Amino acid sequence: MSKIKLLILLLISINLISCTNNNIYQNSKYSVGYIGNSLEGLLLKNNLESNLRAFNLYSQQSNFLIEGNIGNSFSIYVPTTNKTSQRENVTTGINLKIFNKNLNCDVYSFEETTSQFYIYASSTYFLSNKEAQKDIINDNINNLIIDFINSLPTNLDNCA
Repeated sequence: MSKIKLLILLLISINLISCTNNNIYQNSKYSVGYIGNSLEGLLLKNNLESNLRAFNLYSQQSNFLIEGNIGNSFSIYVPTTNKTSQRENVTTGINLKIFNKNLNCDVYSFEETTSQFYIYASSTYFLSNKEAQKDIINDNINNLIIDFINSLPTNLDNCA
C-alpha cells in the first residue's frame, strides 16, 4: 500500500516539475548596453543583468541589446488637513528599448513609472530621508525590472 502511495506522489511531482519548466523565452537571450543617468543607470544595469541571468535570458553575444534610461522625481505631499505629517513621493521611471543588431532597428520598447511615499523628516540633518530615498529607488528599480521581464514578447523578428 505504501508503494502505491509513493508511486502516486512520484507521478504527481514529475507532472508538476514538467509544468513548471516550460520557459517561453527559450530562444531569446539579451545583452545589456548603456543605461543613462549615472548612479541609478548603473543600478538598473546591474540589477537587470542579474535578473536576466537568474532567468537564463542573458548572453553577452546576443543580437538583442537592451538600452535605455532612468529618471527619478521627488515631491512633497501633505496628506492631512491639519498638516501634521509630510510625505515625500519618490517616482521612478524607466524607458528601455531592445535593439536587434541583425535588423539594425528597435524591436521592443518599454516605458513605465512607479512611485512610493515615505514620511518626510522636515530637518535637513536627518539622514533617514536620504536612506529612505535610496531604499525606495532601489525597490522601484527592482519592481520595474520584474515588470519589464514579465512583459518581454516571444517574437522579436519585426521592427517596432
